[in-house]
Amino acid sequence: PRSTLFPYTTLFRSDEKEYLEEVCRIVVEDCGHKMVWIGFAENDEARTVRPAACWGFEDGYLENLNLTWADSERGRGPTGKAIRTGEPSLCKNILTDTAFAPWRKDAIKRGYASSVVLPLKTSGKVFGAINIYSKESDAFIEDEVKLLSELADDLSYGIESLRLRLAHQRAEEEINKLAKFPEEDPFPVLRVSGDGKILYSNKPGLGLLEEWGCQIGGKAPQKWCDLTDKALKSERYIVEEDWCGNKLFSFA
Repeated sequence: PRSTLFPYTTLFRSDEKEYLEEVCRIVVEDCGHKMVWIGFAENDEARTVRPAACWGFEDGYLENLNLTWADSERGRGPTGKAIRTGEPSLCKNILTDTAFAPWRKDAIKRGYASSVVLPLKTSGKVFGAINIYSKESDAFIEDEVKLLSELADDLSYGIESLRLRLAHQRAEEEINKLAKFPEEDPFPVLRVSGDGKILYSNKPGLGLLEEWGCQIGGKAPQKWCDLTDKALKSERYIVEEDWCGNKLFSFA
């Protein structure tokens, strides 16, 4: 059966890096692999692959990867290939695979013998990859690659869900800030409907309404009704100044 573990863990995470590290930990501890890391495909000029999280015996390995997903020497290894093609990429034997040559010395030093890389996709577009290293050569049989591919799909869904949830939270926070703005503003803030009805006033605005002889729920002076109507019809930002009592106000 298909695992839904990765999306499930997003329910308990509000930080993307923590979520990614948790996924790496699960793969290392549950599958018994040597090391797992997740990287994102950057759209910079060099088409960099940026490591975002890892778990297991890494020992500085990621610091010297200098990976790209471009079709160049450091982009023709399993990671670059998986990102470019959108398909799983295997290195059955790190000791003999010529495509792994740029990273062979560091990998062997840390006991990595084989690897598999699964692309991460959203809406059909590859945005990164999960890299899994084993201490055994030719460790990833067809059935395991199929299962890991399904887990990579779940991980992609989990990342997308987490990002959407965080974006929604940020949007709500921004809305709440904007909602508080009129109450905290030291100057009059009024909300007027298209027909000139006064819908809202903050505390400083009450003095202005008193000068006008108006109240919330009543109609604004005709001049400001006309200005409101003009702004709504033109869909433009309009500013006019006017004296009210002994004070000069700027109405926008």
